[in-house]
Amino acid sequence: MRLPSHKLLLAAGVIGVVLVVGVVAAIADNVGLALVCVLLIQSAALLAVVDTRRRQGGLADTVNDHAASLKRVDRTIANVSQRVVTEARASDKALRTELAASRADLRDRLGRTRKGVERTLDLRVQDIEAMIQLSDRFELRAAMPPSGRWALNAGGLLKLVDLVERRPIRTIVELGSGTSTLWLSYALERRGSGGRIISLDHDPHFAGITRAELVAHGFADGPAEVRDAPLVDGVIDGHDTPWYDPASFHDVEAIDLLIVDGPPMASGGLARYPAVPMLLSRLAPGAIVVVDDAPRPDEQEMMQRWLADVPGLTRVDQTERQVFLALGE
Repeated sequence: MRLPSHKLLLAAGVIGVVLVVGVVAAIADNVGLALVCVLLIQSAALLAVVDTRRRQGGLADTVNDHAASLKRVDRTIANVSQRVVTEARASDKALRTELAASRADLRDRLGRTRKGVERTLDLRVQDIEAMIQLSDRFELRAAMPPSGRWALNAGGLLKLVDLVERRPIRTIVELGSGTSTLWLSYALERRGSGGRIISLDHDPHFAGITRAELVAHGFADGPAEVRDAPLVDGVIDGHDTPWYDPASFHDVEAIDLLIVDGPPMASGGLARYPAVPMLLSRLAPGAIVVVDDAPRPDEQEMMQRWLADVPGLTRVDQTERQVFLALGE
C-alpha cells in the first residue's frame, strides 16, 4: 500500500533534520549524538527499503492477479468460441440435412403431381375418344346428360354398350339410374331382338330426372324402367348399412347384366356389398357384374368378399373405374 504524499514529505523532513543534527554533532565532536543520527538515518533507509520491497511485492501480487484474471477471461472466451463454432457447425449440418430432405420431398411431390396430371390428361383424352365413338354409333334424339363424376365415365359407358351389342343380354339391372340408362336404351334399340333395363334409384328426385330424360329421347315406352327403391335396414343379417328395398325387384329374374353404381358411399360402410348376396339367386348363368368406382377401398374389399364367397365368380376385365366380373355358366 503506498503512503500518502504528505506523509512522504513528513518522513523526508524528519530524515533531513536528523541528517543536519548529525552533521552538527560531528562538527562539534559530539560522537554519540552523531552515531545516533547515523543509526536513525540507517533505520529510516532500512524502513524505506522494506516499504519499497513490500510495495513491490503487492504490485507483483496485483500483476499476478490480473494475469490470472486475464487467463481466466481467455479460457472463457476460448470455451465460448468453441461452443459457438460447434453449435454453428451443428446448425449448419442440420440445416443442410433439412434442405436436402425438403428438396427430395419437393422433387417427389412434383414428380407425383406431374404423373397425376399426365394420367388425368390421358384419361380425359380417352373419355373424349370414347364419347366420340358412342356419339357416332347412335342418332341421338336429344342432348345427353354429362358423364363422369357421379355418373359412369365415357370409357365405362362404351364398354357397357359393346357388351350389350355383342352378347345376348336380355335383362339389365342398374343399381342407380342416370346417363348409363339412356346409353343402354339406345344400345338395346339399335341391337333389336328385345331386352329391358330395370333401374333402381333410392332418390325420387334423381329417378324423376332420369324418367324425364328417357321421355325426351323417345323411350317413354321402354326399354328402360326406373323404379323408386328406398333404402331399408336389415336386408342382410350383420350388415348395418341400408340397401334397396327388396320389394322393388321382387319380380326380376334371369339378370344378364348387373351394374353396381349405388347406393352412394355416404349411406354407410360397404354400402354396395349387398348387391351380389341379394341378387345372386336372380343372376342368369354367365351373368356379368360391373362394379363402378372400383378403385375405392370399400369396393375393393366388397369384391374380395364376393370372389371368396361365390363359387364360379371371376374377374374378367376392367377399365380405369370399372371392374367386370363374370358368373360361371
